[in-house]
Amino acid sequence: MTTVTSGRQPTVTLTRFVPLAVVLAVSAAVYPMLVPLRVLWVDLQDAGYGHGPLLAAVVAWLIVRASSAEDRPHNGSPWACAALVFVSIAWAAAAVSSTTSAAQALWPLMCWLVLAAAYGWRSARRFALPLGLLYFALPVWGPLTDLVLWPLTIKASSLGVQLLGLNAYVDRNFVYIPSGAFEIISGCSGQHFFLVATVIGLLIAYLNELRGRQFVLVVGVAVVLAMVMNWVRVTAIIAVGYATEMQHPIVAEGHLLFGWILFAAVLVLYILWARYYLGRLPALAAERPPVAAHHAAASPRRSGALLALGLVAALVGPLWYAAAQARVAAVAQLPVRLRMPSTAVSWIGPLAGESPLQPEFPAVALERRAIYQSADNASLAVHVYANLFVEQEQGAELVGYGNVVLPEADWTAGSVETFQSLATPSVVPRYRAYTALGHAGERWLFRQTYVIAGQQIASDWESKVALAVSLLRLRPPRAGLVLFAVACGADCEAVSSAMEQAWTAIVPGLLDNYQ
Repeated sequence: MTTVTSGRQPTVTLTRFVPLAVVLAVSAAVYPMLVPLRVLWVDLQDAGYGHGPLLAAVVAWLIVRASSAEDRPHNGSPWACAALVFVSIAWAAAAVSSTTSAAQALWPLMCWLVLAAAYGWRSARRFALPLGLLYFALPVWGPLTDLVLWPLTIKASSLGVQLLGLNAYVDRNFVYIPSGAFEIISGCSGQHFFLVATVIGLLIAYLNELRGRQFVLVVGVAVVLAMVMNWVRVTAIIAVGYATEMQHPIVAEGHLLFGWILFAAVLVLYILWARYYLGRLPALAAERPPVAAHHAAASPRRSGALLALGLVAALVGPLWYAAAQARVAAVAQLPVRLRMPSTAVSWIGPLAGESPLQPEFPAVALERRAIYQSADNASLAVHVYANLFVEQEQGAELVGYGNVVLPEADWTAGSVETFQSLATPSVVPRYRAYTALGHAGERWLFRQTYVIAGQQIASDWESKVALAVSLLRLRPPRAGLVLFAVACGADCEAVSSAMEQAWTAIVPGLLDNYQ
């Protein structure tokens, strides 16, 4: 039977809540990786994602609104189901390696693929934008902020200071005025305003069923207004600080509230403009031809089987993750040790002594420090640091944002430089070499590597991949950081050969701790 309709009928039936129930079920399955959002979504000051709870409620309403009483899971896509299995395994890999942001980014995609697997691609398209809005409440915007929003804010505010004729000197992200200085940090980029404005623009365009250039214009105006508003905010705060000699409360404490007041005013203007613009558009229903909807009968058994198959495909990753976590918990009960090698050719050690190596790795299981002295040169010493992780979890992981190899309390910030020895190695080195300055001005040569299941890995992302592969194989690895340091004065090339000898002699003995 074929019926002709011009739009969605506002019928309220229980079947319209099935897609929302599916999304909630997938969300429950991946909940361990969503727990950190509780912190981001209640932080209204700095994180830039305090709109998360409200947006999640709006998304739930949009999913119900996009549903239809005629929806039946009888036209599902096997390709969507296959893609869902792949994405679910990718989620498990991100989860077991504690790459939380990546796991969170896969959450809306998994929800959408379940709907596509059950209802088919055509029906699932109606849920794409509602679920896509969830990305505006997830911490995936760091690259955009650091590479676009922040630099543009620095350039725009610098231009604003010049246009106002202020006696100011701009150096990178610092603005110096006679009474003080402003640092335009990443938090000044206006990310929160950008995200909220984009969501509002998308909602207006979506709810009014705009397409093409109309859609882009409505969303684009919201984005541009939010960015310009933030540039005005930063420039105004600098101008107020200049005029009051840094004494006005807005300079130190009220800049965020000032920003939201400005944003609210701009938002009112934007909504008034959007209302005016939409009022001038011809009736959308008159522009679009009627849509023929074909509804085929489907047995309840087949419908339920397709929906169940989609949910099972989504559970592949979470169940794999649970099995890996259970295996990790079992291995964590076994005794662990971390010993410095007692023998190393041409080196005497391990010796006790004060070490300049004080890396900060929260919740590390074990860490050791030692000094090895050259048997041929008593004045040449290599400082060695090693740590060991038995488990990988958020906030307590080998590769994480909270880890600091060279704390600013011990080393000069910004002094780290990549070191390339003149003696080119015959193979790609499995370590990173660099130099850094201590606070007394002395320069040190460093080598560091990650050790995972006895294998040396130089880069952060390769270490994450290696951890994920080992954990997905249900073989939790012993993993840790190995760091060497040698004082080198003005010529680090002169001690690079000694570093190579120490590395070759000591590291093999350290690797035994990670087998």
